Amino acid sequence: TGPKDIISNGKNGYLVPSDDVEQMIKKILQLMDDVELRTKFSYHSQDDIGNLYSQIGEKWERLIASILQQ
Repeated sequence: TGPKDIISNGKNGYLVPSDDVEQMIKKILQLMDDVELRTKFSYHSQDDIGNLYSQIGEKWERLIASILQQ
């Protein structure tokens, strides 16, 4: 697991190769200059995390229910 598991490039953030300093600088500057982009990323991040936690919660519920049925 890692950033690519929770970041959708261009939707809720940027994925940049760890050794590409120039691209990292470019993306940081872009985010600093673009309020609408930051707002978009923030909105989608909150939505995606909500969905992720919902999926995790459902898995836990199924696991607990299966244990209780034994």
